Amino acid sequence: MHVLILGGTRDAMNLAAELLARPHFKATYSLAGRTRRPLPSGLPTRRGGFGGPTGLADWIKREGVDVVVDATHPFAAQMSDNAIQASQACNIPLARLDREPWQPQDGDRWHTAPDLASAAAAIYDHSKSGDRILLATGGRSLSHFEHI
Repeated sequence: MHVLILGGTRDAMNLAAELLARPHFKATYSLAGRTRRPLPSGLPTRRGGFGGPTGLADWIKREGVDVVVDATHPFAAQMSDNAIQASQACNIPLARLDREPWQPQDGDRWHTAPDLASAAAAIYDHSKSGDRILLATGGRSLSHFEHI
C-alpha cells in the first residue's frame, strides 16, 4: 500500500516513523517548498507544490498512491482543500491527522478576536503594558502584527 503523507508537522514526522517501521507500507513524505529546514523523515521526500488539486491528482495516479494522509499544519487550508479534491478525483481514501486543540487552563488569559486586524489592535493595547503575548496565528500572518 502506497501512502502519501502531506507533512510539515511533528505529527507527520511521527507517522512517517511508524510507516518506516512497517515494511508492508510504501510511503512518500511531501513538504511544501516553504519549509526552511525540514527534519529528515527517513522516507522518500517530495518538496514543493503539486500545481493545485489537478496536479496533485495527476501525481497520485502517476505514483500509484492508495491513500493520502493530510498531516499538514492546521493553517494550511489550501493544501487540505487540494487533498480533498484530488482524493475524490482519484477515488482513494483521505485521512486527516489533526492535533488536539489547546484547552484553556486555570489562570490563562485568552483573548479571542474575529479576524487578524482585530487581534492586532487588541494586542497593541496590551503591548503597551509590557505584557508578553503568544501569537498562534502562523508565520504567514505576521505582517498584521509588525507595528507592535
